[in-house]
Amino acid sequence: MKLYDLLVEGYHTPLTASQIAELFHAGQIQRNDPCKEVATERWRTIDELFPLLKYHSSGSSESTRRGVSTDPSTDYAKPAGLLATSALKAGWVCFAVGLSLSWFFPLGNAFFSIAFITAIVAMCAHEVNRGLILLLSTFCGAALCALIFFTLVIGTIGVVTAPVIEQANASLKQMRAAQARFANQIAASNQQPQSMKASIDGSTLSLPPNSLIKSRSSPTTQNTQGLAPRQAYAIEQANQAAQKAESDRAQQREAVRQAEAERDRINAKEQKLEQIQKSIDWYETNIRDYQSKGWDWRFLEQERDELIKQRWDLESR
Repeated sequence: MKLYDLLVEGYHTPLTASQIAELFHAGQIQRNDPCKEVATERWRTIDELFPLLKYHSSGSSESTRRGVSTDPSTDYAKPAGLLATSALKAGWVCFAVGLSLSWFFPLGNAFFSIAFITAIVAMCAHEVNRGLILLLSTFCGAALCALIFFTLVIGTIGVVTAPVIEQANASLKQMRAAQARFANQIAASNQQPQSMKASIDGSTLSLPPNSLIKSRSSPTTQNTQGLAPRQAYAIEQANQAAQKAESDRAQQREAVRQAEAERDRINAKEQKLEQIQKSIDWYETNIRDYQSKGWDWRFLEQERDELIKQRWDLESR
């Protein structure tokens, strides 16, 4: 135990630290009174040797009355407790601010970082349990805010892109309906030449054979003269029907060619739309990845918007 000499009239020295504390709290000695350790020769003041006496006068007096030692050397651990309490208070304040901001404002996670640091400081200052509670609360709060934030982002993207997807589906349905109409037109054009050919064959079969004409002809000159015009008329009708059938076949071939060209154009358009949609999906995936990592994703958004514009232009054609 250290002993101290007190240069104050009326007191026998050396004294212990607890005795000096009792005299100080009783008001019998002052902060500026000379004092020194017995082993040293340099005189100092009470305030220099015992700086914490002025902060704990009431508590020390109560401890003295109860018989508890008030050695000032034991009070040097109290600033660490004050530091831990201050760190915990600051940590919980930062935790509350981060919890109220981070779920919609990502930069609010900085407050969680401060709360994490203050929790470690409190644990190092002998507040392990309370610091550990703050540390775990910080982790859980950060995870909860991140989950809420990404849920909001995904929901917003779904709401924004839903009309675009519906418009794309409507365009695809319109193109498929157009393909069905072209297929029906091709089938109808194929049936027309067949019916025309059947009518020509029927008209040809309806003509009387030469043997029947000869058998039905009379020996009179009037019947013989009337037979030639009828045959010529029938031949002319057959030639006209054949020409019309050939023209119909040419129109059919042209319709088939146009339908095939239109089908190829629609297929190429669908392939182009499919490629653009895959590119848009790729950019949206990377945008979400960049956002989760805190990187700059605005250039990806520009490229995605450009592809969406190209898709709209292609669908409107």
